[in-house]
Amino acid sequence: MADNDFDHLIAECRTVAENSLYNAQAHYELADIIKRRAERKARWLVIVPSAVAGVAGVLTAIGLPVWIGAFSAVGGFLAAVYSAFGESESPIRHRLAANQWTSLRHEARALSETYFKELPHEQFLAEARRVDDRYTTLCQALEPTDKEAFDKARERVKSGIFTPDFREKGKK
Repeated sequence: MADNDFDHLIAECRTVAENSLYNAQAHYELADIIKRRAERKARWLVIVPSAVAGVAGVLTAIGLPVWIGAFSAVGGFLAAVYSAFGESESPIRHRLAANQWTSLRHEARALSETYFKELPHEQFLAEARRVDDRYTTLCQALEPTDKEAFDKARERVKSGIFTPDFREKGKK
């Protein structure tokens, strides 16, 4: 069977690979965004209130007015509440999602660039369908990203940093 009989299946695998790249990068970006937000919140809702509580506690202990102790109580309360309830959104979930998208990307890329040459048409068709099904399953199972993360991911992808070095050398 001629390679052109595979063209539509190769194109589908390439589409899955490209879409998976964008999805993976969006999840990586969102994980970084969430981590930065959490660090900022921790600074303002744990470190600052804890420091205020400590200073107010010491000032009350050395004999300054008792009402300064209220700052100690409030600061300790804020730090405790934030520490107990923490961040509801975890960057780890997005990193795991990104890893799943990256795995699918490499699988679809390998299928469309290499393995199709070794497979009979029916088997390649089955593999392309399996990759499509996995893509659909990930779309349904993984939480979505946001526009900010997707826009940053698009910039990274468009910059060409995901083009392997050996492909760049071949263009020269």
